[in-house]
Amino acid sequence: MISPQRYAKALFEIAIEKSSIDEWIKQINNISLVLDNEDVIVLLDSPQVPENIKFDGIETLFSDIDLLVKNLIFLMTRNRDITKFNLFKNIFNDLVDKHFGITRVQVRTANEIPPNQVKKLKESLLKFIEGSTVEVSQIVDENILGGIIIRIGDKVIDASSRTKINNMKDFLLQGAT
Repeated sequence: MISPQRYAKALFEIAIEKSSIDEWIKQINNISLVLDNEDVIVLLDSPQVPENIKFDGIETLFSDIDLLVKNLIFLMTRNRDITKFNLFKNIFNDLVDKHFGITRVQVRTANEIPPNQVKKLKESLLKFIEGSTVEVSQIVDENILGGIIIRIGDKVIDASSRTKINNMKDFLLQGAT
């Protein structure tokens, strides 16, 4: 078995050489949608299914996919790594983001943030994040009483009311002992 990171790096380098990054991102996302079907994964990962049947299935399912991307699917299937496709996709997207200087930020709030405030948030984040572009995705979460939780990669800035209340509660309880 080969690491999804090795698949991603190899395909990314080819995508740069072929100037195919944008097109391949779309194709990889389409492949991911198909591979989200558990029956497809079971078929492609099953050692009982002959390789030629798997490859015929790949040809049929992904007939409109670039040959080099399709070859990746063949290779991942042959190496019994097809179940790691979504991990590969995430790593590939991270490589693309790094290449283009994009930092993805996830913002979780109780209510949707108005566009003008999102713009201000992006401007503020650019001061602290290396990269030329910040892409913000919003998640509305009713469990947040107020405030905001910002996730940048593996870093989390939790300025939610719930966390502040819990911290205050913990402090008060510690003071009582």
